[in-house]
Amino acid sequence: MDRILALYGKDRLYMERLFLYFSHCDSPFRLQQFQSVEAIEDFSEKREIHVLLSTERLLLSGVKHPVYLSETPPEKDSSGPHEIYRYRSGSEILRELCRLYGEERRAPIEKDGRAKLYTVFSPIGRSGKTSLSLSLAKTLSASMHTLLLSFEETAGPASFYRGKEGSLTEALYYFKEGKLNALRLNSLCYPLERAGFSVLPPVRNPEDLSALSASELADFTELLLSSSGFDAVVLDTDPLVSRIAPIFPLSERVLIPVREDACSRRKLSQFIHYLEYSSLLGRPERFVKLLLPLTEGEDPASIAALPESLLSDFTLSLAKRCLLSPEEELLFQEAEEEETEEYEASEREDEEISLPLSEKLSESPEEEILEIDLCRGL
Repeated sequence: MDRILALYGKDRLYMERLFLYFSHCDSPFRLQQFQSVEAIEDFSEKREIHVLLSTERLLLSGVKHPVYLSETPPEKDSSGPHEIYRYRSGSEILRELCRLYGEERRAPIEKDGRAKLYTVFSPIGRSGKTSLSLSLAKTLSASMHTLLLSFEETAGPASFYRGKEGSLTEALYYFKEGKLNALRLNSLCYPLERAGFSVLPPVRNPEDLSALSASELADFTELLLSSSGFDAVVLDTDPLVSRIAPIFPLSERVLIPVREDACSRRKLSQFIHYLEYSSLLGRPERFVKLLLPLTEGEDPASIAALPESLLSDFTLSLAKRCLLSPEEELLFQEAEEEETEEYEASEREDEEISLPLSEKLSESPEEEILEIDLCRGL
């Protein structure tokens, strides 16, 4: 029989983020979240709650192991419910709960290790960099747990982040204080259900980002990749080469949207010369030059428009040809097949539903929508 791990607390944002983190880990528990003590009591009359994890000190019938999430490190000889310091990492909290499970079963295994970083950078203004980041995050989310992050001092669109309490500002603060862990990091990330990926809202003030040195920003990025629990991170960046350059070696790919005018070509040439001079070029195949198929008047920054836009088809082809491993591509294909099946079922109910991404792509030859060059071929 499934053993119930119940979560409850008046700090609902914290508990929701903790629940979200646990749901991405392999553990012997079936998760259940409650919004009131009465709901816990009603549930426990029908099913035993093996572990109740709460920010309140609760002793309830029907609960085998009450566990209190404390604001301060617990004392060894404290009486009452077992205590766990709430600011430990999510994996540490879950491992402690597995110990309480009693049978010393497998420790929780996070479903992913270090996330893959896809950095979107361009020394050229109005190249479609942010639009590409948005579209790529949505495309990768079909088969990968994806986070969209911006290191721009002024990032948008603001509608994504309206009403969000946490942001990159708080994440950088905890990092500088040496207090950033997986649980805190995940509590600052917000899933965008309509888009399919999660976001860490950008800094509230430009100074919050510029206060870190380039090496500190790279260290923060490495910590995020290793502890966030995501499969992929799409990073939208400022065109400040000296600040972003230390992040290039951490990246699976550095995607460089460009323009074709003479001024843009000179800027790109200067950027490549900088990479060679500073020994940052490393693996040339890491750097991918992209000419985006943006049409005049299109607003690809709108999430609602992405599935229908040419840019979505472009990033789908890009992912298949340059970004995904064979195993990831197989997952991607399975996701596409599920999407097609859902579409066909929906089409029978409503003939006006538009074509899904996978079918829309098949209507346009790749050669017409995709131009990719490696830096070594420039």
